[in-house]
Amino acid sequence: MLIRDAAAGDWPGIWAFMSRIVAAGDTFCWDTGTTSEQARAMWLHEPPGATLVAVDADGTIVGTGELHPNQGGGGAHIANAGFMVSPEHGRRGIGRALAERILDRARAYGYPAMQFNAVVATNTGAVALWRSLGFEVLATVPDGFRHPTEGYVGLHIMYRKLLSNTPGTCACDKFRKSQGHRAYRSPDIASSWPAEGIDVAPPQEGPSRFDERQSRVRTAES
Repeated sequence: MLIRDAAAGDWPGIWAFMSRIVAAGDTFCWDTGTTSEQARAMWLHEPPGATLVAVDADGTIVGTGELHPNQGGGGAHIANAGFMVSPEHGRRGIGRALAERILDRARAYGYPAMQFNAVVATNTGAVALWRSLGFEVLATVPDGFRHPTEGYVGLHIMYRKLLSNTPGTCACDKFRKSQGHRAYRSPDIASSWPAEGIDVAPPQEGPSRFDERQSRVRTAES
């Protein structure tokens, strides 16, 4: 299995399983009627965000993860992330591998911490995974999620520290103003990869994977 940065052409493969997860309505605070276009706009990111895919040996996309600032303005130095794994490919460690890669990318971008705003309490596999990766539950919103079969259940806010940096020295702000992210990551981060049985590919050099799409938008608007 290969974990790499998503390319624009990966979207159909991502949406093939994402659409079913969203429609189920039992793990994500998304409208179950979310369209492909709406999901794409929420999931595909540029630095200081990122979107990764897990690709099986036959080329099938079996999972995806995304990284973005948790809030705008004064809250943009804290990272947030989301993950979806094809239901047919569960229990293979894909979610953990994607999460570890996203955590490393967040560190490389200088985010000092990561926060999950809405982890459904009945999604016990995800809660256990995040705890094993160092996240703690800061608070639980009682009846914060309307589960399609369990009724109203708790919604966890989870958090973990990533760097010793104080927010005032967060390097992620620099990525908004430069192309320094092309250098990607420090050797000590790279040396911790790959996980057993998983290959990882660094971000591609050169133009952004979405530059072509954005160019077409600018052309259409001009």
